[in-house]
Parts: sequence; structure tokens; C-alpha cells
Amino acid sequence: EPEHATDGHAAPVTTTAATAGGTAPSRPLAGLRILVAEDGPDNVRLYLRQLGDAGADVRVAANGREAVALAQAAAVGVLDAPFDVVLMDMQMPIVAGLEATRRLRALGFGVPIVAVTASAGDGERDRCFTAGCDGFLAKPFRRAELIAAARAAALRGRTGMQVPAARGVVPMA
Repeated sequence: EPEHATDGHAAPVTTTAATAGGTAPSRPLAGLRILVAEDGPDNVRLYLRQLGDAGADVRVAANGREAVALAQAAAVGVLDAPFDVVLMDMQMPIVAGLEATRRLRALGFGVPIVAVTASAGDGERDRCFTAGCDGFLAKPFRRAELIAAARAAALRGRTGMQVPAARGVVPMA
């Protein structure tokens, strides 16, 4: 399986650490519910394995429209529990990540959203933050960067305090 995020298409999937296939010695994301908005099947497998092995309960949306619907459903109690963080791919079909983020913020969705994109230029970061993202993770990323981004965003969301960013992760100032 790939070690870095790539591009492609996928269907919605849910996993927990138990179904991710393996146990990691360290579970820094234990107890966190993470919504991953990603359309690439290789990336979906990567997220499910790496986040699940780190202890997260992961739900996947294949596009921005689905991500908005799942986030809303979780926020109002239709799903088991609300999400702690959203990892939002910026380049998706139907509704792109920037538009999905704008829609969520317009609806009052306060959960931290981390932009995940292969377009890592300064202009892209600015567009992501302007849309309402709380952090930025550039593809390709390593497992440690992914876990650090998710954990830092969730901690910021729970405590409201500034948590130092991991390499490649830019928190909103």
C-alpha cells in the first residue's frame, strides 16, 4: 500500500481501530472521531489504515457534498457522535473542499477543518484559511504528519488553545 497520499476516487467507508487491520504501539488518536473527505481510493485506504491504527474512529465522505451532509448529521446527533476534526481534500468532484468548508462554516459548523491538498503554494493556503479551514496539510505527507495534524486540530477544537503545528501543518493564526 502507498506510504503517501495520492489521487483517485472512492466510496464512503467507516472504520475503527479494530477494523483497520493491526494495532499500533502508540494510539495518539484514541477516542477521536475523524471525518475524512477524500475521493481517491488509494488515499482512502491510507487514511483508514494510518488513522485507524492510531486509534481514531474514521468516517469517509467521497466528495464535499457528502462531507457536508455527514458533518451536519453528526452535529445534530443523527450519527453516533459529532466529529472531533475534519480532514478535507480540496480537490474533489461534485463539491470541492473549499466550497464544502464554506458551506459548513455558513451553517455554524465549529469543528476544526484541516485542508489537505497537493497544491501547497502560499495562495492555496490563503484560500483555504479564507474559506474557514483551521489548518493545512500538504500532500504528499508522512504518517507522523497526518497524525500530528489531526491531533493538533482536535486539541485546538476541544481546548481552544493554540497547539504547536507539525512540520507541513500550518494552523490558522
